[in-house]
Amino acid sequence: MSELPAGWVDAELELISGSKSLVTDGDWVESKDQDPNGDVRLIQLADIGDGFFKDKSSRFMTSDNAEMLNCTFLQKGDVLIARMPDPLGRACIFPDVGQSAVTVVDVQIWRASADGALPEWVVNTINSPNLRKEIESQSSGTTRKRISGAKLKKLLVPLPPLAEQKRIVAKIESLTEKSRIARENLARIDTLTKRYKQAILKKAFSGELTADWRRADIASVAEKTFDGPFGSSLKTADYTDAGHRVVRLENIGHLFFKMEKETYVSNAKFQTLAKHILKCGDILFSSFVDEEVRVCQVPKELDNNAINKADCFCIRLDEAQTDSRFVMYQLGSSTTYEILKDLVHGATRPRINLKQLKCFELKLPSLLKQKEIVTCIEAAFAKIDRLAIEAKRALHLVDRLDEKILAKAFRGELVPQDPEDEPASVLLERIKAERAAQPKVVRKKVSRKKTEISKMAKTVLDALKEADGWLESQRLFQLCGVKDGTSTGEIELIYQQLLDLERQNKIEIKAVRNKDDIKQTDMVRFVA
Repeated sequence: MSELPAGWVDAELELISGSKSLVTDGDWVESKDQDPNGDVRLIQLADIGDGFFKDKSSRFMTSDNAEMLNCTFLQKGDVLIARMPDPLGRACIFPDVGQSAVTVVDVQIWRASADGALPEWVVNTINSPNLRKEIESQSSGTTRKRISGAKLKKLLVPLPPLAEQKRIVAKIESLTEKSRIARENLARIDTLTKRYKQAILKKAFSGELTADWRRADIASVAEKTFDGPFGSSLKTADYTDAGHRVVRLENIGHLFFKMEKETYVSNAKFQTLAKHILKCGDILFSSFVDEEVRVCQVPKELDNNAINKADCFCIRLDEAQTDSRFVMYQLGSSTTYEILKDLVHGATRPRINLKQLKCFELKLPSLLKQKEIVTCIEAAFAKIDRLAIEAKRALHLVDRLDEKILAKAFRGELVPQDPEDEPASVLLERIKAERAAQPKVVRKKVSRKKTEISKMAKTVLDALKEADGWLESQRLFQLCGVKDGTSTGEIELIYQQLLDLERQNKIEIKAVRNKDDIKQTDMVRFVA
């Protein structure tokens, strides 16, 4: 980095951990080393969040195995850095998980001593956009990018004076806590939108009847009600890639039609099912009543060009008596849901039949009043939707705000600088002197990974030489003895060998997409 603030230095990640620290990769733990009943938690890549510990995995091993493999036991406050995506280089602080824990080889452990940098500073620095880009640039591999532990240790990070680190970390935590609360509240917008709309519908349809309102069942105000074709009338084999739409349960949302779930039949089949043809404005009703009533209208794009499938009820109303949107909103209200829920209570498949739907009683004012109520409902919905759009825009801005906070912090602009602070260069010189004065301690690790890779190297190279050209990675795995059920650890050994050979310029690796440009495959060939 250039143009660092006064008192700051660029320093290697390993060095800033302090004079009596620990910076090392996790351990090579294979499936055969694990035990679901073990007393040691095995922290996975899935547990490493972008600035927070996810606590998602559920892998274990016994203390005996962990000791035999000479594993590094994690301590509360360790910084865990993911050497693989997604995203590559994300870091978090390890909390107390209530038991002993170790981690896997693709997670680097950064543990500071008393004279090292603050773990919170390191996490924020590594998760910043500039450092993330630098980590990405130093990664290797194609479809499985990773950064080596050695490169990660040598990564240059900006280091302020220790006193300034503390001020910056405190400020970042204060600001990001506020943005976290804002983000959580804004993320609830979809739930709140649905809740507010239901409150409007409940107010419109749950009141007592007045003199100008009447009750009428659906059958009495409908021109036609019908279900979709059952059994052999419409089978999966009848579906085509194009033609006339078939409306399925997946298309019926709560007060909206889901266009993206597309199913078609041929024109010939469509004509045989003419009695099921849908018209624009028809009400579609899902027979399944689980968490809410799903009801919507047929959009104009499907007018006379679609049929409904079984369990997708169609209500075609008498327009002289009813406004179709008024009926749709009433059927989609929580008041209707409570009534229908009682009808299906205790059923293994919570659904109503067409007869029950036809008997459902609506509350109907005059046609003019229905249209007035619809206008009021849709005006209120439009206002809620506008607020929801603004909230989602604000959510995006909060995410950008966090990035700007970090950027400002690493420019030395987030908190005032104090000329009395000891420069970071003095701290580094002290760490170097302390390290130089200490006796060398060699930490012995089980050499299984190195031994197994060296045994495998000849197999991998021989297979590539014999191929005399590009070889698909999956075929290479087969030639190296990988079969169904092979442990992830053994596959990782091959990937690690390939990456090592690529760095030595002995092989080439490229990613190739299939003709549909969907699936990506690694291709490998011997070059030296």
